[in-house]
Amino acid sequence: MHWYEMSSVTHQITTVLNSSATSDNEQVCEAGASLSAQHEQADHEQVSHEQPGVQSGAHEQSVLHNHSVCKQPLACKQPLHAQTPSQRTSSNKYQVAVFDFDGTSINGNSPVLLVDYLRERKMLKTSELLRIGLWALAYKLRLPQNEEWVRGLVFRAFAGKSTQQVDAFFREFYAAHIEPRFRRAADEEMQRLSAEHKEIIMISASFDPLVRCVLDYHPIQYQCSTHMKIANDGTYLPEVDGIATEGMQKLVALRELCDRVYGKDKWELYAAYGDHHSDRPLLQAARHAYAVCPDRPLLRTARAQGWSVLRW
Repeated sequence: MHWYEMSSVTHQITTVLNSSATSDNEQVCEAGASLSAQHEQADHEQVSHEQPGVQSGAHEQSVLHNHSVCKQPLACKQPLHAQTPSQRTSSNKYQVAVFDFDGTSINGNSPVLLVDYLRERKMLKTSELLRIGLWALAYKLRLPQNEEWVRGLVFRAFAGKSTQQVDAFFREFYAAHIEPRFRRAADEEMQRLSAEHKEIIMISASFDPLVRCVLDYHPIQYQCSTHMKIANDGTYLPEVDGIATEGMQKLVALRELCDRVYGKDKWELYAAYGDHHSDRPLLQAARHAYAVCPDRPLLRTARAQGWSVLRW
């Protein structure tokens, strides 16, 4: 799910620009914090559970591998409770099931929740909050946008703090504000797949130190997410390291990770779960594609392709 999509964002940002600086600070983040609820109400249609569809030619797509966004040991850390990959099918290939994070595995949007959390603690300046809101408005108007720039803007909240401090901040934030939103149905699906000896991977455009925390709570072997650069002094820089793990880049990152962990041509994408139309490449590449609480464009694609639609 795109964390910057805001229903009625034009009206809300216009209000922000016509308000005082203090009011600016509050209204931009209120717009962001309401993203998930408004997005689902406006864009999600209620449909019944359909039978899983099978996608042929899963790995015939040609994907560029010129950027690596899933790096060891941070993005591809194996949790303590996870076992070393050892289970294969009769085809002698590891079976991988990949889950999107925001809007699929959790109810809501982690970066939006993070921005609101940072606003409440006055860790972001009013000018930075306004720029984040204006970026969202420009995206809503389908203007060209820099996906990495806005993430760097959010990470200005951690200027001068060591990676250890920031990682500890995210562990506390995740435990208090994200894990309670993790969907029971998502966890049950992961448990089922794990019992069937599938390899579970989480993939997200959200921040690596945040998504990394999910490995401590659920049966997930690896995760791929957006990395921020680290300075020589051990502090995070407000700059994305490489490319945000979003859209087609999710499939690129997944393939790079699996080739490294399992071996090239020794794994296959058994199942993929996503909620946003930008997840189409990932779902298209899977043998079983699941549209979870999909937005309207993805719902149309799911129906056309015969993919399963889940309401978690």
